[in-house]
Amino acid sequence: MASIVEALKDTPKGRLALDPLSPKEQLELLNNISSPPGIHNSFTQKYNRPRPKSPPLLPSPEPTPPASLDETNNLILTSTTLPQSPPSWSKRIDTDVLSDDETKEITECIKKRRSHFLEEKKRILSEHSLRTSEREERLQMMREDDSFQRTMDEHSLMQEAEKEEERIRISYQEYSEITEKRIHDNQEKMKQTILKIQQRKELLSKLEKDVLILKEKGKRLLDGCRYHQLMDNNAPLQFDQRATSILQNIEEQRAAESPDPLMLNNIKSLVTGLLPLLPLIKEEVERANKAGADLIEKQKKQKEEEGREAERKRLEDLKKTQGTATTPSAKTQNEKGSAPVAAATGDNGLMIIPKSALQRYEELIEKLEKANTQTATFSKTSDPQMKKYKFSLQKAVNMVGAVSGQTGSQLLHIVQQIKRLLSGDIIEVSGKRVTVKDHPLARDYCINLLARKIVEQAGEASRFVFTLAGIVVLLWHNFPEFGDLFLAHCYHTCPVLVPLYFRKNKGMSEIEFKKLLGYKVVGGILEEDKLFNDRLSGCVKLYAAVIQTTPIMGVPNHHGLDNGWTLIARLLNSEPQHNITAIALKSLLEVAGHGLMKKYGRQFKKIVLFLWQEYIKKIESVTASGERQPFVELQLFLEKCMKEGRIPVPDGVLTDDFWRRREVSIIGE
Repeated sequence: MASIVEALKDTPKGRLALDPLSPKEQLELLNNISSPPGIHNSFTQKYNRPRPKSPPLLPSPEPTPPASLDETNNLILTSTTLPQSPPSWSKRIDTDVLSDDETKEITECIKKRRSHFLEEKKRILSEHSLRTSEREERLQMMREDDSFQRTMDEHSLMQEAEKEEERIRISYQEYSEITEKRIHDNQEKMKQTILKIQQRKELLSKLEKDVLILKEKGKRLLDGCRYHQLMDNNAPLQFDQRATSILQNIEEQRAAESPDPLMLNNIKSLVTGLLPLLPLIKEEVERANKAGADLIEKQKKQKEEEGREAERKRLEDLKKTQGTATTPSAKTQNEKGSAPVAAATGDNGLMIIPKSALQRYEELIEKLEKANTQTATFSKTSDPQMKKYKFSLQKAVNMVGAVSGQTGSQLLHIVQQIKRLLSGDIIEVSGKRVTVKDHPLARDYCINLLARKIVEQAGEASRFVFTLAGIVVLLWHNFPEFGDLFLAHCYHTCPVLVPLYFRKNKGMSEIEFKKLLGYKVVGGILEEDKLFNDRLSGCVKLYAAVIQTTPIMGVPNHHGLDNGWTLIARLLNSEPQHNITAIALKSLLEVAGHGLMKKYGRQFKKIVLFLWQEYIKKIESVTASGERQPFVELQLFLEKCMKEGRIPVPDGVLTDDFWRRREVSIIGE
């Protein structure tokens, strides 16, 4: 057996069994043991090296070859792990021939060794696999350790970054809190400053408002003074100067970014100083009004006395001249009842007019004087209660002044209210109940005042003449005395409607002459020609609007177009007067010409043609070179009418559609 082992020392498998190898080397050797003959791998190259031969322990008999290669492989085991040889081997070591039992025993031993070798091989492979997996795990763990380390490093960096970020955040938060506190403090200071400025500006606005209110009160007090020339202007002037100075100071402070508190206190004291001036102004206004009223009352009485005296003298002169200076042709035509002709001029400065016109004029003027005389005590009463009553009546009558922009139904309502007032019914005016039955002269006072107001309003605003004419026609039908007083006021304001002319006599002043014509004189100052011409034109237009008004929903017109024919014929049969005749003819034809042309046709066309061809030359001859506007306006109007062959419908005329038929009952009998 020793010889077999000795023989196997130089083989790779023997060396594997006899030399201790590492697990890796054992695995590599086992993988290459069964390599085919002639194939030399790295292991055979490494381990198939010559070994020094040991001296033989025993004489080497001829070795018995192994039965097979597998048997040889079964013998390759390490000396530490090989099973012990049977005891008989040592006895037979020197024997060359083995018995069958020995051979069988050796074979069994080899099988056992082979089996042991396979088990070792499995164990080695298992250990190698286990070590490989452990190594992979260690490698994986190493890789994971690297990743973990990197992760830990990153985590550390992140923690440091977070700490730095937290530190920065805390620093920023502290800085933000400090900044916000500073900003908040600054905002609070700014708010306080702005609030103070706003309060000061509000105080400025309040002071300005107070000054404006005081100034308005002072203005109302001054406006209430009807006689400024009689006032002592010391208090008003001082008040106005102080108020103006205060307003300037307020504007200066308002323009500044921050008003000065000291200046505000100064302005406040100045505003307070204005208050004592208002009672002084009021006392001065009352004193001036009283003095002026006394003066006007004195002048009015004197003027009324002079007017009555002049009227009586004028009527006497008219009566005298009517009987002595009428021309034969005029007398003949008057007897026939035709239109009157031109009359001669008397030495008293009056133009002679037809007797019928004179009688009508005297009758109406007498009624007007009687109405003025009867209501004088009522209109000049000093009783406070009667003054309030008279004021309520005046407000009721003044409803005729609210005709601008009114519809037909609204005008009918006004007429109904006035009709109820004059009929003695109770009406409500500005929340107060009033009736003419509370005084015996109240009704006559209202009728006279109503007629005068309508004539005056037409003279001031001629664009409302058609509306006013409708009211006149409706009231005339129910109250004939109103119609007479209306004509009387028209004749008194505009004598050319009679027609009544005046000539300037020698020794007569310009003011006296123009007062006869109808000019107003206030405080010794004569009114301007334009104001007189406008008032004259408005009065003639109102008269023309009345005569051309057609029946309103069954209510007849008691002073119709036949009066217009008579008036225009009398004007053309009289010598024209400077500007007055031109204004009267133009206003009459402009308003009533269309109605006259429609009613009288060719006859009225002859009158217009005579005016255009003949009479306009007379008007031009008495027109002054620097005062030709009324003449030019008449000439242009006639030229347009002759060119068109008609007289146009006047602007603003009220048609039948203007009045609503459903309200006829309120103006019936």
